[in-house]
Amino acid sequence: MMEKFQIHRPMTGRRDVDFRRFKQRVGFLSPTHAPVAPYARHLRLVLFNNPYDDVIGKFVSMCVIAGLSKSMIFKCSPPRQIEALGLGFFSPKRIYDLHKTLSTFYWPVAFQLESLLHNGLLNTDDMDVLIPRVRELSRKHARQGATYASDLLRRYNEALQIRPALESPLKCYQRILAKFEFIPPTSKNFRCHHVTFTPTRMLLEGPYSSQSNRVIRRYQGFEDHFLRVDFRDEDRLQYRWDREVDGASFLAERVGNILKNGFELAGRRFEFLAYSSSALREHAVWFMNPFVHPQRGRINAESIRTSLGNFEGTKLSRQPSKFAARLAQAFTATDPSVDICRNEWDEMPDLGKEPYLFTDGVGTISKALGDRIWAKLCERKRNPGYTAQPSAVSHLQPFFISFQI
Repeated sequence: MMEKFQIHRPMTGRRDVDFRRFKQRVGFLSPTHAPVAPYARHLRLVLFNNPYDDVIGKFVSMCVIAGLSKSMIFKCSPPRQIEALGLGFFSPKRIYDLHKTLSTFYWPVAFQLESLLHNGLLNTDDMDVLIPRVRELSRKHARQGATYASDLLRRYNEALQIRPALESPLKCYQRILAKFEFIPPTSKNFRCHHVTFTPTRMLLEGPYSSQSNRVIRRYQGFEDHFLRVDFRDEDRLQYRWDREVDGASFLAERVGNILKNGFELAGRRFEFLAYSSSALREHAVWFMNPFVHPQRGRINAESIRTSLGNFEGTKLSRQPSKFAARLAQAFTATDPSVDICRNEWDEMPDLGKEPYLFTDGVGTISKALGDRIWAKLCERKRNPGYTAQPSAVSHLQPFFISFQI
């Protein structure tokens, strides 16, 4: 966690004013450090002493004042010293060339390769050694498609985090490859990739088997164009800061910039789509990469939001928070159940008058349709006999009905 503040700032003499929100969270130290910060989490400071000024002693004293334990401070006096070489692992040109190469892979494979870099497990030299082997592996196992290579890389990702210190990344890859057994995915759930943004980094995880929603099921076969994105602090917990920190400016710059302008990953451009109400409490939202659907044409975030309902001329069009909450209902995780035809459902007016509409969002179904839905849901359960059939379904136990017009 890095913060900045103005040392020689105007003071009023009132502590509640002078020491309130005078610090700002930052993701990098300077414009030249910005390209490196997402990949290199350590800093090297070089201090030079002179006979007239003990620079190192002053720096150690400042570290103690800042609250760092003396046991964490090591002073290397000549002839002992820590050598460092400028290898340019994360220079802008090298990162650009690497991302351009990764974009040539199928999306599941490119995502796993990007995760090795963004999660700090491999540097660009290691990636240059790994990429030809992954390309050859993809050609060798073309029948299984990109799933084979992506599952292997995910297993490799996990192994790198616990590998012995003396084992090189290449030897770790060879060890995982030698004992890897490919098991085709059998779950009908949505395999969702996850991206976590911290103040300095972008962390990639997954894919995880997740419950889908009616929007994603509408675009079956294009699920990998949807991402689950959440925003966390460096310790992977929710954002929290002291009263001395101006958190609003950080949120506007870091989080707001991503939500408004999107981001690039593995050769794809992702834009903000929407969120579900429950996920928003965890600071998680949905992003998507535009694609061309064979029946519906070009699909992007705006076209999906427009397809969820026409709210033009209603109060929701003038109330952004309520409008977003209404869209969020379509992104609630649900289980698919049955399809019904147009002659099997009717529209009914709400009870009451404005502003008291008592049945907004509430509907009724027949006993026969309820039995069909329950039978369909039981097909997905391992022990349906131990569960009683409900007579009512709330939003806490959602299911999905497909309407055919």
